[in-house]
Amino acid sequence: MTKAVALILALASPFLFPSVLAVAVVFGASLVFPPAGLLAGVLADAAYRTPFVAVPYATLLGLLSTLVGYAVQHLIRTRIMGA
Repeated sequence: MTKAVALILALASPFLFPSVLAVAVVFGASLVFPPAGLLAGVLADAAYRTPFVAVPYATLLGLLSTLVGYAVQHLIRTRIMGA
């Protein structure tokens, strides 16, 4: 249930919130459900695509957030970080 809510918030945040808050929501969602960052980044790049931007910045930021989410999940799972 928590993962579903995190994914819905992450996917809706590029359309509902300013960019700084959307990045924070996506980052928080990727800590709960790591693929949410990448999915939200691809969605944002697809929705706000312009022909003048050669690099998909939202996808790259989503990939970074996904990698951080997986790293945190791994550290919590191995009990290096307390949960």
